[in-house]
Amino acid sequence: MLKFVKVRVEDTAAYRYLYNEDIFLLNSEKHLFNGEPLTIEPENTKAQYEPEAETLAQTVKASPIPYLGQNKKSLLVLTHYTDFSFIAPDHQAALEATLKRKDYTIDDIAIVNTAGSDGMTLSALREQLNPSKLLVLGNQAAMAELSELTFNQPQQFNNLPVLITFAFGEMMTSNENKKAFWEQAKNF
Repeated sequence: MLKFVKVRVEDTAAYRYLYNEDIFLLNSEKHLFNGEPLTIEPENTKAQYEPEAETLAQTVKASPIPYLGQNKKSLLVLTHYTDFSFIAPDHQAALEATLKRKDYTIDDIAIVNTAGSDGMTLSALREQLNPSKLLVLGNQAAMAELSELTFNQPQQFNNLPVLITFAFGEMMTSNENKKAFWEQAKNF
């Protein structure tokens, strides 16, 4: 990082001792130097760069990850839909029916669609939503951080209960997948 110092030159003849290169002024700057002592003010680099960092941090914090629901019971549900904001309407109806069996409503959860969100991380989701459990509907919805977890088996990931299971598209066409999902989800 560059550091600037304040130099105040009282006698312009001293420039030849301070600078051994010629200094040229632009025509637009000549009015600034009219024979009076030249003062080179330091630039406050800390003040110059910190507001940008603060602004960047505020921008990041001001851009929360969108989710569906009110997260009242801190259950985070990850989906992967390229053609819907959060979840397909018929899949949402099936999810709500499943939630009802566990005394949950759509307001109790937060549904986050991971499609098209390459920069989204589990740590950012945890910071924003503070989930007590994570249900991942489909391998496509699973973030890279979760790649080592076993499919359709409840596990712990950094002290967070996680279940990566079938997407509703996979369950709507297979009774076996529905049964396998429910066997794990009912105790999750």
